[in-house]
Amino acid sequence: MKKFLRFSLLALLMTVFNGAWAAETPYKTLQFGSDYNSQGVSSYSSSWSATYVDFTCNIENFNNNNNQWSFIKGGSKNNDWTGTITTDAAIDKAVTKVVVTVGAVKNSNGSLLEVADNADFTNATTVSLTPVLGDNTYTITSPIPNAYYRLTFNQKKGSNNGELQISKIVFYTESGKEEAGIAFNPATITITQGDNEFDQPTFSNPHNLNVTFESNNEEVAMWDDQENALVLMDGIGTAVITATFAGNDSYLAGTATLTVTVEEEVVEPVFADVVIGSGRYQKVQSADELEAGKRYLIVYEGTEDCKVFSGMASGNYGTYVTLTAEDNIIDNNGDGAGTPVVLQEGNNDKWYMMLGESFLAYTLPIGTEKNNSLFVVDSWSTDGTQWMIDATSVTNAYNNARKLQYNTSSPRFACYTGSQADVTLYKEMPVEPVTVTISKSTYATFYYETKSFEIPEGVTASTVVKNGSSLDLTNLEGVIPAGVPVVLHAAAGDYDFVETSSTATFTGANDLKGSEEGGRVGDDGAKYYVLCWKDENMLPEELGFYWFQGSGGAYAYVNAHRAYLRLEANGANDAGFTFGEATGITSIAADSTDSAAPMYNLAGQRVDNNYRGVVIQNGMKKVKK
Repeated sequence: MKKFLRFSLLALLMTVFNGAWAAETPYKTLQFGSDYNSQGVSSYSSSWSATYVDFTCNIENFNNNNNQWSFIKGGSKNNDWTGTITTDAAIDKAVTKVVVTVGAVKNSNGSLLEVADNADFTNATTVSLTPVLGDNTYTITSPIPNAYYRLTFNQKKGSNNGELQISKIVFYTESGKEEAGIAFNPATITITQGDNEFDQPTFSNPHNLNVTFESNNEEVAMWDDQENALVLMDGIGTAVITATFAGNDSYLAGTATLTVTVEEEVVEPVFADVVIGSGRYQKVQSADELEAGKRYLIVYEGTEDCKVFSGMASGNYGTYVTLTAEDNIIDNNGDGAGTPVVLQEGNNDKWYMMLGESFLAYTLPIGTEKNNSLFVVDSWSTDGTQWMIDATSVTNAYNNARKLQYNTSSPRFACYTGSQADVTLYKEMPVEPVTVTISKSTYATFYYETKSFEIPEGVTASTVVKNGSSLDLTNLEGVIPAGVPVVLHAAAGDYDFVETSSTATFTGANDLKGSEEGGRVGDDGAKYYVLCWKDENMLPEELGFYWFQGSGGAYAYVNAHRAYLRLEANGANDAGFTFGEATGITSIAADSTDSAAPMYNLAGQRVDNNYRGVVIQNGMKKVKK
């Protein structure tokens, strides 16, 4: 264990030798007799105490002959024997030696003095001594104030009881020296992991003494004596930092302790909507692919197909659907889709697996046998809501004997002790945006049958309804729902439409229709209109929906993912509509001039660049030679 030194490295030792430090004086004395004993005992296995003036010690297994002796005896003729004498409270001054007066001794098996800054004698320093007749001196070379002391005497089985006799114990301190005065303030501190702005404790050393610093848990905290500051490491738990001064001719030895507790940061999860039946998911290959706020499928990869978590059953286990993975990708769309969980960060690389505002959990007490239940709970603070996840397994952080696994014989997802099949996660794949170019007309149309899209900033998306001789537009908010054709309006430029899992719908009237693949529409007796200019002049006020060139409104050609206007023939005799009033124009221009747009012959069949003759592209006829 490393030690940080103020000036030099000092050894912390306790040794025994004959003699005493200069200017040592008795500080606490313990004597025995009817005036001092708490009770009379006549056995060698009783607990009692003795008090002399204001100093009390607790005594185990010594006999006082019912208070008839001015001494105490220990030892047994039947068995090996151990007795102890322990200070009832800490002695405030630093004790330099303890002298035990022995009136008789035979068959000793040694003795031990322990000195500690706590009543449990944790990390105590010790002095060993074999008692002899007369004064026995236990010398402490590194005395500390506010310490507890315990004397332990061991006797071999003897020929008689009471072969060890003790008449007096004296605790000595040095006189004429000042206290070292070293101290931490505060002496205890609790810090949350990751908190770099905690209030630094201070260490005072008013006499600029040579002090050593030692941590009993360097994974949690240490003291930097150069900066005179507490340094947190990466660990969780408690560290006791001890500052020690060994003593010199002017100052008494002294210690000071700082108890540092570092607690785990409590990370509260962020809730997310449950989304079922959308998206493509790719197999997670390493823990680096885990990301807060993203959706994941819980998957058991069978030999031919995959079993995908699809929700919870009343019996506290997870249900499943069967899907196929191709090249480590699962299409999770439509009916029969799996239910993804959303990962949110927990503590120390652990994760919450969330279903909306609920949590997958294993919550039974550690040690509970034969219960494999998987729970959904409403509180993130419930035991068992955090999981340790890697590429091949999902293990409960509260009870790491339990894994989320799939039971192939009784098909279900539950928490097992490794006896079933491990699961892996599939992560929702990012969706490439759809880029729409809006020309100088500032209008375009848009349609996707099965996908919903977020409306980009700066763009309005509107449904259209014929109102007499004009068209009324109704703006959508935030999302273009799947299957809803719209007119877009924005400044000229390219706009990215990002697919969303939103379940938003539109139930209002809409005379727009959409084409998923493009081509010829109509020929059913209704009137068909496409978005375009009235003519080549491209006057702003003449942009609207017009009959397709030469069609008389009976049909139209549209590009993929574009919208058109369809009106019943009995209410749609106008050749075109602007966004303000009806017109009688029958000759129109195209919706766009995309050179890559599909081409069709006059029979409505799609043709390629090798075709020669009259073709229709972007709503306009042209001769291709």
